[in-house]
Amino acid sequence: MNAKELYDICLTLAQAEPTDDALRQLHEVIKLSAAEGCRTQGGTFGNLFSQVDFVCKKYGLKPSQKQAIQTARRHSSLNTLHSSLFTLHSSLPTLQDWLYDLRAVTMLISAVFQDDVPGNLLSLLPVNLAPTP
Repeated sequence: MNAKELYDICLTLAQAEPTDDALRQLHEVIKLSAAEGCRTQGGTFGNLFSQVDFVCKKYGLKPSQKQAIQTARRHSSLNTLHSSLFTLHSSLPTLQDWLYDLRAVTMLISAVFQDDVPGNLLSLLPVNLAPTP
């Protein structure tokens, strides 16, 4: 996969409400981006958290950016787990949280592929990351 394909998925996701299927797709985008960022690394990683952490350090992302990406990863993976185990009890993020998660994932794609986020996608996303308490 390349950055354009991943951005196209994010564009489609940004134009829709969060659903279980959309969260699974977002999780897959995170996995693919992290795998690409780790591709040249000789070692192996135990889980996606470790991959994202490594990629964020490798590409010099700020702690707030890393936290936002890890939050998006957690939201998408928790929902994937919940929807597979407890179909009736899965919780979806609010639309605002969904858009913040997408914003964070586009930063990950941009860093890994060294490619700017397309304007048509940026226009659908929040300008900043989610505020932290």
